[in-house]
Amino acid sequence: MPRPRRPAQAAIGARLVLARPALLWPLLFGLLAAFYAAPEGVAAPLAHDVGGGAAAVGVILAANALGQCCGAIMLSRFAAPPTRLRVMGPLAVAACGVLVLFFARPDLIGCLLILVASGLCASYQLAANAAFVQAAPQQQRSQAFGLAQGALSLSQGTAMIVAGAAAQHHAPARVIAVFGAVGAVVAMAVAAGWAHDRRRAASGRQQR
Repeated sequence: MPRPRRPAQAAIGARLVLARPALLWPLLFGLLAAFYAAPEGVAAPLAHDVGGGAAAVGVILAANALGQCCGAIMLSRFAAPPTRLRVMGPLAVAACGVLVLFFARPDLIGCLLILVASGLCASYQLAANAAFVQAAPQQQRSQAFGLAQGALSLSQGTAMIVAGAAAQHHAPARVIAVFGAVGAVVAMAVAAGWAHDRRRAASGRQQR
């Protein structure tokens, strides 16, 4: 029997995720990465604005990843799985919201500290990934993961392109701050929806 073509697999994954809130909410948390990925799209002009060269571009690109790595280690080591789920919403909001500090037009050290802090908060992705894995049916897990990976790559790539284009007309620090502000608002909406759905699910289990 021939294997389904990729468009068919993507459609299966989309139907699966959209029909299951337990999959949809972790996916939406994952897509929030597009907002705090914006600094990668303006790393070169940002480094130029703060008086740095090629080395500054490199450390700007590495700062968020360093924060995420350290945050993931701390979250996995010191927080139990239920705690990770509880803090997922606040951390997602903070990962985007801290970028609003770029409105202050910080120097290179300030930029790096903000990006590291954003990365630390972005460690919530560890909990989002675990929740997605747990909710995905084993028989359709590959389709669900395929959709999630494609959506994440598309959203991050689009955000970096838009940020880079915006930085041609506005200060890169301001572009990052706007992305952070918008991302924080979206993250609050996602976190509120996630919390409401969890409360409703818990209430349903108690009534059985």
